[in-house]
Amino acid sequence: MRTPYDTLIRLGERGLDEMRRAILAEVAERATLERRRAQLEGHMREAEACATDAVLIDSHLYLARMRAEKADLAAARDGIDARLSALRDGARDALGQLAATRSAAADFRAARHAEAARREHRVIDDLSGARHARSLIGRA
Repeated sequence: MRTPYDTLIRLGERGLDEMRRAILAEVAERATLERRRAQLEGHMREAEACATDAVLIDSHLYLARMRAEKADLAAARDGIDARLSALRDGARDALGQLAATRSAAADFRAARHAEAARREHRVIDDLSGARHARSLIGRA
């Protein structure tokens, strides 16, 4: 049965799907940053090991650049975490609104079914009353 809430439910579901896709994109971006950070730390360990073995090689500037890149990755990760938090909060709110709308639609359907049942019961009562009235008239 169609309800006045069906369009709102479809719009809410589309909104949730869009948020879900945005969250997945942010999670994928965060995973990429974490892989890059792990690679960077591995390169830094290798450079530090080489620097201790080869005293004549100056790796100070290279390590400083790696530390700066690591800080940039951390800042990017913090930005992604903030966006993820906002998206998740929005998704939670949208899901709550969708649940309330679905509940209102279910209540609407239940009210319509109850009204139909009451109408049917009134018709049955009218027929039963008419039959009873005819039987009383027939006796008189």
